[in-house]
Amino acid sequence: MIIEILATGNELLSGALVDTNSAYISEKIGEIGIMTARHTLVGDDEDVLGATFKELSNRAGIVIVTGGLGPTRDDLSREVAARISGVDLELDQASLARIEQFFSARGRKAPKNNQIQARFPAGAEILENPIGTAPGFALKINRSTFFFMPGVPAEMRKMLKEQVIPRITKIIRDPYYYECKTISTYGLGESALEEKLDGFLDRFPDIDLGFRASFPEVQVKLYQKNSSQKELIKEQQEAVSWIKEKLGVKIISLNGASLAAVVAELLINKKET
Repeated sequence: MIIEILATGNELLSGALVDTNSAYISEKIGEIGIMTARHTLVGDDEDVLGATFKELSNRAGIVIVTGGLGPTRDDLSREVAARISGVDLELDQASLARIEQFFSARGRKAPKNNQIQARFPAGAEILENPIGTAPGFALKINRSTFFFMPGVPAEMRKMLKEQVIPRITKIIRDPYYYECKTISTYGLGESALEEKLDGFLDRFPDIDLGFRASFPEVQVKLYQKNSSQKELIKEQQEAVSWIKEKLGVKIISLNGASLAAVVAELLINKKET
C-alpha cells in the first residue's frame, strides 16, 4: 500500500519554518516496516490544496496530512476536505466541550473562532488532541484514507503514536509482518559502506537495504516484510550476521544507538562517569 505525507502551511513553503513533521512521520512509519512513497508540501491556498487532495486520493492508499487545523482563516484543511468529499462541516459537541475545557482549565474562556476546530467533514472519525485545541480526523476521500493532524510537533507526535499508527496498522491488514532493523556504523561513508555490502541484495533479495547518514555515523537500515514471523526473524539474523562479517569493528550498535549513547553506556558500565 502506498503511503504519502502532505505538509501544509505558508510558513513552511516560504522557508520561515522547516518541515520537521514529515521527516518524523516517515521515521515512525519506517519503524513498523513501511516506506513512505512521497512527501508533498503546499501553502495555504484553497485551490492548490484541493487539487493536491484530489491528486493524492487517486494515487495513495493512505495520506497523512499535517497543518491547517487551527482557528484562523488560513487554516483550510477541514473546509477543503469537506468540499472535495462533497459533504458539509458538522459541529461535534464532544470536541467543542473539550476545547472549552482546555481554556477553562487555564482560567480563560474559549474564543469564538476556536469553535471552528470542533467542526469536521460529515462522516469523519475524530482524533482527540489531549494537549491542544486542534483535534485531528480521519476521512475517506476517493480510494484513500486521509489522516489530518495538527502541525504543532508535540501535538502531532502524540496523535501519530497513539491514534494514527494503530489505525494504519489495522487498515493495512495484510498477512505480513513488518520490521525495520537499524545498524549504526562509524568510520565509513555511504559509498564505502555500499561497496562493503556489495552482494547483499543478491544474498537477501527480500530485504530492502537503505543508508542514513548522520555525521559522523551512518545507519544501515534493513526493511523486511514476510508472511511468517519466524522466517522474518531467521532472515534478519542471517542478514545481520552477514553484515557483521563484512563490516567488523565499523559497527558500533546493532539497535540503532548513536556513538554518544554507546560511549555513555560503556562509561556507565565501567563506572567512569
